[in-house]
Amino acid sequence: MVLTCPRCGKEVQDPDPIYCPYCRTPLKSIRSRKTGLPTAGGILTIIAACLCIVWGIMGMAMFLANINYSYYYYGSVPVGLFLADGILGLLGFAGGLAGGILSLKRRNLGLSLLGACLTMLSGLVVTLTFGSMGYGFNGWAVGLMFGIPTIVLSMLSLIFIGISGAEFYRQG
Repeated sequence: MVLTCPRCGKEVQDPDPIYCPYCRTPLKSIRSRKTGLPTAGGILTIIAACLCIVWGIMGMAMFLANINYSYYYYGSVPVGLFLADGILGLLGFAGGLAGGILSLKRRNLGLSLLGACLTMLSGLVVTLTFGSMGYGFNGWAVGLMFGIPTIVLSMLSLIFIGISGAEFYRQG
């Protein structure tokens, strides 16, 4: 990281300067501190993405198991909802994994946030799919049990990544 000394105006090449080597002005306060928020957000996004792959595989399996009955309903839910659940689960996994890795590296804030949003969308679709299966309270309980952890992890990662957005634009 190249800093410019505020007193003498010369560039300091040292990656972790305490004082300016030319005029001895303290530079430690100029350097910005890195927080652990992008790292925490990235890890939470990757965990949510791992949950999304489970929902994605489960949704695709339920769709393929009932593809012969695609004109009918599984319970009171069209079988196509399982296909949507599977596709969004796989997209949530791919986007969440990429966004989590980018967040860990503090690169590309927009894609990091998009990855967390995709995992949240996958959690919402899982909740609605299982909740609307027509089994009353049991369907919603299963939907909430599957979807809420993904939604909560995604929301926390969005908050952490959003708060630390300035760290994505700093050099070094």
